[in-house]
Amino acid sequence: MDIRARKINFIQEFLRISNEELISKLEQILNKERQSYQNTATTSISEEELNKYIDQAEKDDLEGNYKTSEELRKDIETWS
Repeated sequence: MDIRARKINFIQEFLRISNEELISKLEQILNKERQSYQNTATTSISEEELNKYIDQAEKDDLEGNYKTSEELRKDIETWS
């Protein structure tokens, strides 16, 4: 699975989370990483590219190419 599909997959899993503590931890990680990444130039994607990512994510979902929220939680617990 490429990085684009992983992002879409991550977003889908994030939307399924109902634990506020886990959401807070993910927000903290995102804010910390964003601060360290601030000096790096970013580019925006076109609507066409975004639609491709969404199509790929939907395909991955249908094919079972994703992690469950429980699998994601276990992965997150290993992050330092």
